[in-house]
Amino acid sequence: MNYCNHCGEKVNQGQEFCFNCGANLSQQQSQQPGQFNQQPNNQSQDTGNAGWGVLGFCFPLVGLILYIVWNKDRPRDAKSAGMGALISVIVSVVFYILYFILILGLASAL
Repeated sequence: MNYCNHCGEKVNQGQEFCFNCGANLSQQQSQQPGQFNQQPNNQSQDTGNAGWGVLGFCFPLVGLILYIVWNKDRPRDAKSAGMGALISVIVSVVFYILYFILILGLASAL
């Protein structure tokens, strides 16, 4: 009996793909149970896409949560979402400061 290297599921002889995880079995050797590769294949998904930064900028709380959740598994995406959230907070603080300076300046002119 053969086992999938990706998830450890039993596979039949001559089977090309694992029914459990979809891994290509024709490129791997059969192994004993418990010797499968447990590392997730998240590296191809971790691109640091600017879309996560835009999401973090528009919704800073979501960006912060994504940064905390993805910090170890997807560091590029986490950094992008976290930077978007940080930039959003900084821009908001600057606008509030300018707003209050403008309001105080107008109030003292009257």
